[in-house]
Order: sequence, then structure tokens, then C-alpha cells
Amino acid sequence: MHVRPSSTGRLTQPPVEHWVERHAGTSTPFAEEDAARLASLYWRAARRGVFGLVRSAGPALGPVALRAFWAGGPVLIRMGAAVVAIDEDRVDVSFPILDGVVVGAAGGCLRLAAERTAGVQRLGVRVEDYTPRLYGARRILPRLAAVPYGFAQSRVHDRVTTVYLRTLERHWR
Repeated sequence: MHVRPSSTGRLTQPPVEHWVERHAGTSTPFAEEDAARLASLYWRAARRGVFGLVRSAGPALGPVALRAFWAGGPVLIRMGAAVVAIDEDRVDVSFPILDGVVVGAAGGCLRLAAERTAGVQRLGVRVEDYTPRLYGARRILPRLAAVPYGFAQSRVHDRVTTVYLRTLERHWR
């Protein structure tokens, strides 16, 4: 895991991006419902990816809080209302990361996208400029801080992403 300074000078995780490709199927233009569906599938995947230990609170397009599963559980990550961009061949949903127990500093975003080009549909997720609490919220010993991140938050992110992309492959139009 490597640490890089962001434009603000704080240490952040490099962008993480994952895509799946499939036959485009329908050529119906993307719409607002597609943005809500991408988000809804992500929040369900987040819950399934960590075996029900996290739940989302809020509308699919936000603001959304990911909380520990028990009633009144702490907010792990709070995201603002989604910024949605839609055109005929692409839908992009971007949630700004605000705060939470696992957030080292506000900033960055979670991006969900679907796009069509030349008969192929790409479905993906990207995390940009996110500062995990266990990874570089401080400038002291950044390599040492990467160790607990690699064993904890990084594995959770990987698991949720895998479940989300598999869900998209099965349930996306």
C-alpha cells in the first residue's frame, strides 16, 4: 500500500477503481431511475459484503450514513447527497465523503457508474481521495499506519466492491 499527498497536503489512499464489462443489451437511454438503482444496489452490497454488520440509513441517493448494525450504532461513514450526471450512454453517481468513525478526514468521494460504448456496457465503482482513519490521517509513520489499514478497512472495501460488481453483473439491465 502506498501513501500519496492529496492536493490539500494530507495523506490519502490512491484512487481505487474496479469495473466489470458485459454485452450492452438494451440501448435505452440512461435515466434518473438508473442512478437510484446503482446506489440502491451498492448499499445492499455493502450490507451483504460485511455479513449484515453494517446498514445504510437514508435515501438511495443520499445523504446516507453507513452505521454499525445495532440500533443506535455509530456512524461508520456519512456521505452527502449524490451528485448525479446522466446522458444517453452514461450515468455517474458521486457521493461526497463527510465524516464517520472510519474516516480520517472529510473529503473524497464514492463514485458509481454505468456506461455504454460499441456494444459493451461497463459498470464500475471508484473511491477517490478518501482518507481512512487507519491509514494516514496523520503524517507520523505513514508506512506503519498502512499495516492496520491493510488488515481491516482495505479488506472490507475489497469485499464490498466484489459483492457489488457481482450484483451488477446479475441484476443490471
